[in-house]
Amino acid sequence: MLKEPWICDVDVTIKTIYGHQEGAEVGYNPHKPGRPAHAYHTFFISRLRLALDVVVAPGKQSHSQAVRPNLWRWWEKLEPECRPHLMRFDCGFANEDFLLGCEDRHQKYLSRLRMTRGVQQLIGALGGQGAWQNCGKDWEGKEGTLRLKGWSKARRVIVLRRRIQPNKPLELAAAACAQPELLESSTKSGVDVRPFADPRVRRL
Repeated sequence: MLKEPWICDVDVTIKTIYGHQEGAEVGYNPHKPGRPAHAYHTFFISRLRLALDVVVAPGKQSHSQAVRPNLWRWWEKLEPECRPHLMRFDCGFANEDFLLGCEDRHQKYLSRLRMTRGVQQLIGALGGQGAWQNCGKDWEGKEGTLRLKGWSKARRVIVLRRRIQPNKPLELAAAACAQPELLESSTKSGVDVRPFADPRVRRL
């Protein structure tokens, strides 16, 4: 199965711990703030939702710097023809060290970005440049380059938008099935804008 092109989703799940267990620490816990927890570093096949590896780490190790050693140690164990065609992660991993790790290994990746000032300026600049391209499913997109603070170079960024209806939940349809939302932000004009970084791959 891994010899077919596949997408690896990288995720961190917080497991609240009740009682006394090794590695249970008080860290980031959105469900039970102040409670000890474990951080599960999970690498799984997108769509199939098949977990290929799960590393149980102390509760304070939910950040990207803690995930990075386990991820690349697991990645290097895979045969070259079995490695993911694309690695996908959320905005918490869009930092210089993590992105350089992908680029040094020639690993294609896709990352969400936080709506920082630099991203907002890029959206404003793209809004007045040329026509938006039809991306299907009522989505429109534009391509640009962005160099955030802390990045050593500019990287390719895609901004997506679509008109939304009041009181209707936002959804993002990628490929043939629904995927989790990339980034949610509504503007005054009622247009949903979602940026993501993708330096090598042109399609989801």
